Amino acid sequence: MFEYFPGNYRWSFAVHTALRTGGQIGEIDRALRPLRDADNPSEADWGAAWASAAGQQLRKADEDLARGFRISSGERLLRAAAYSIAAERQMPHGPARSRLYAQCLDAFQRGVEL
Repeated sequence: MFEYFPGNYRWSFAVHTALRTGGQIGEIDRALRPLRDADNPSEADWGAAWASAAGQQLRKADEDLARGFRISSGERLLRAAAYSIAAERQMPHGPARSRLYAQCLDAFQRGVEL
């Protein structure tokens, strides 16, 4: 298996899963490289990095849709869903995790419709 985080199976598997569900390596690398290069990244850092990548795709999807680019907007929404669920799966139970899960479901539904 491709190990983006050598020695950390859970985090590497999440990257692999995001790639297999439509994520783009450039987007993922920009979001996660600071964690890979850090001495001791935390689960909170993990969630924040993925949530940031998802948020960026959500904003760009809205911009694409406003310009009439339905297909690219839908693709971005599906990537946002993949990035949101990658964050959600590693977070402790609580309101932030619930928000990310709801964001994932909403982005996925909107992406499929487009």
